[in-house]
Order: sequence, then C-alpha cells, then structure tokens
Amino acid sequence: MKTLALPFVVVCLLASIAAVLLLPTGVQVWAMASSMVCILLIPSTSRPVSTALAARLRLLVGLGIGLGALSVALIVGGVQFWPNHDSERVVGLSVWPMLLGVAIGYTPFLSRNLNRARADIEASSAATPAPVPLARVRGEVAAAFHLLLDERGAVGWIAGPWFLIFCALPLAFLDVGLLTRFSHQYPLVALLLLILFLIAWGALPLIASIQWARHIAAGQRPKLFEVPVGPLWGFLWRLFLAGVVLRMIGAAEPWLQSQLPGAPAWMVSGLSGLFSLLVLVAVSPWAMVLVAVALGSEDRSTHSALRAASGTGSGFYLGMLLILAPITLLWWLVGLAPAAQGQGLGAWLGYFVSALAVFLTLIVATTYLTRLYLNRLAATGAAATP
Repeated sequence: MKTLALPFVVVCLLASIAAVLLLPTGVQVWAMASSMVCILLIPSTSRPVSTALAARLRLLVGLGIGLGALSVALIVGGVQFWPNHDSERVVGLSVWPMLLGVAIGYTPFLSRNLNRARADIEASSAATPAPVPLARVRGEVAAAFHLLLDERGAVGWIAGPWFLIFCALPLAFLDVGLLTRFSHQYPLVALLLLILFLIAWGALPLIASIQWARHIAAGQRPKLFEVPVGPLWGFLWRLFLAGVVLRMIGAAEPWLQSQLPGAPAWMVSGLSGLFSLLVLVAVSPWAMVLVAVALGSEDRSTHSALRAASGTGSGFYLGMLLILAPITLLWWLVGLAPAAQGQGLGAWLGYFVSALAVFLTLIVATTYLTRLYLNRLAATGAAATP
C-alpha cells in the first residue's frame, strides 16, 4: 500500500486541478482546497520523497514566492474588472496560485519535520507515560475556568486592551454608503485596506492567547500593548494553512439549507453549529502546535504536538468539547435573535457578547492546552530519565 501512496496523491492532485479549471464555481472552491491538501500530503507518502523535498528548500520556497507574486499581479490586474461583473470564477483563479504557492513553499519545512519525527519514533525507547484519566481531564477544565475567575486582574491586563480594540474596529463600517463610494473610486486601495483590516481583526484574539500562554508558563505579566511579533506570525501562517478546515465549517450551513429546504432556520443553524463544534474538537490536538509556538519551544513539529495531546487519550477531546460547547450554544442563540440582525443596537450588543465569549473561551482553552502541554513535557522528561 505504501508504494501506491504517491501515485494516489498525484492522481488526486491532477483531478483537483482539472476540477478547478473545468467544473462550476461551487465545486471550484473545494477543488482549490483539495489541490492544496494534496500538495501537503506528498511528503507523507514516503521517506525518500520527503528527503528529496527537504533538500530542495530554496527551489520550492522560490517557486512558492513566484506563484504568490503571480497571484498578486492577477489580483491587481483584475481589480478594475471585478466590481462590475459576476466573476467569482475569475477571483478564485486569481487567488489559486497564491494557495498553491503557500503549500509548495511549506512542503520542504513539512518534510523536515516528518523526517525528524520518523527518526524520533525509530530512536525512541523511553516508556510512554500513562494516559491521563478522564476525571483528571475534567478537573483540568474546571481548573481552567477557575483560573479565569481567580486571575481576572491578569486576564483584564493581558486580554482587555485587545478585546476593546476588537470591539471598536467594526465601527469603521458604520457608514456603509461612504465605504461603497470609496471602494468604487479606489478599488485597489479599498481591497488592500480590507485585507489589512481582516488581518488585524483576526490577530487581536491571537495576541491575547499568546500572551496568556506565556503568563501561564512564566507567571509574569507582559507590558501593556506588547505584540509578540514572532509567535504571532507563527500563528497567522499556520492558521492560513488551516483555512481548509475553516472553509469546511463556513460552508456547512449553506449546504444544509440546500439539503433541507423546508427545515426551520433554528434547526439548520443548530445542525451547522453542532457540525462546527465536532470539527473543531476533532482537529483540536493540532492546537498544541500553537502552544509550542507561543512558548517559544524549539520543537514545534506537528508530531511532538500530537504526542503531547495523545498523552491524555480520549479525555483530551472531552476537555475541548466541554470548553467549546458553551460558546457554540451562545452563538446559536445570538444568531436566532431577530435584533441581532442588521446594524441596530441589538446587532452591536450581539457582537459585543459574541466577542466577549470568544476572548473568554480562548483564554480558557489556552489555559487548558498550556497546562496539559507543560504537564506532558514534565511527564515525558521524567519517563526518559533513567
């Protein structure tokens, strides 16, 4: 079966490329995501393949940068065309080279991590610590919530400023008419400003999470408005690569609406929220990589992060389910409120409540993951000590 892995991935990659070029727009988005995933799967097919890719780091990174530059040129060249035409397909094809470039540029680094992980597995003879009992995992979740209350002063100092900015940024969209006129007069500038806005808006909760993880590990408060540039960049590009999962979550509700045309809105929204919750819980072990990045760990490989999460067994998923379920329920209830629609006071209140829930959930999840990560490192070190 291993000998067929590479041909199978290559065939899937060619099929996804053909789908992007030939099939309708609705399928095109999924095909672009599939082509990106196929490229990232190539190093895992065999050790010789990953070794060859790791040895060609400069070539592959250069190719990735070139594809990114091509994508930017296509976007800049077509920005005058998009506002006046129904051109989702043109937009997708313009962004697609950038997605391929990111995947290709990351492939040699992924190959290095895979080779290191394979070597660790072969060389490791230390006893693996026993999985953490479920009762202890529930205790870790309870401790994370208790720490949120017990250190509310530190939470306010670390996360408060970023939360306030997070709430204030959408005020820029109060005058929709002005924004519409500006985007028609200066489409390229409007596009660049929108991209910068989305990056800044998404980075604010990540900054709070990084600083809180460091506070848990070192017990020291950071300076007010201190931005951890290195870890933040590590978060952003990893989450960009995880866009396939985010796209899957975002497309759940429209797909359910098409499959259940007569279902009430509350049921479709609830099923979509449940699907999103299950997907996030399923991929949550990869969040250990972000903990390693936040703490500045030298070993930031996916293999080490998954080993840290696997030490708790199925209890890890239970803990993440207990943490993420409340905000999923809250979002469902806020979405059902008629006043939460539009731009009225109710909508802004709903946004404020949702933003507060995001930051608090992120703080609790970061506490839970960081404590498990540090405990796992300590247990692994003790097990390896003769």
